[in-house]
Amino acid sequence: MKKFFTNIKDEVVFIYTEVKKSFSNEPSYFSSKRIERMLLFLTALTASNVWFWHKYPDLEYGEIIAYVSVHLGFAGYTMYQTEKSKKNLNQTEDDDNELDTDT
Repeated sequence: MKKFFTNIKDEVVFIYTEVKKSFSNEPSYFSSKRIERMLLFLTALTASNVWFWHKYPDLEYGEIIAYVSVHLGFAGYTMYQTEKSKKNLNQTEDDDNELDTDT
């Protein structure tokens, strides 16, 4: 059991140091852009959920559907942007590899 908690502590320390590195000039395991997007998304999600639960008794079905649609649309947009940046990164790496083999 002690080993389990030691592993968790090691993981938390690793994540903390990598997040700290991602906002500095040091190479990091995480992307600062994705961390910023995640924090913004979680903040917006928390704020809208607080609003929703506060206004829930007075909402009609159409308003609830609109609320859910906005959340799903934003989640889809975020996933699209993430996939787009992955494709751009992979294309850049492929282009660099082609340049290396041409010389």
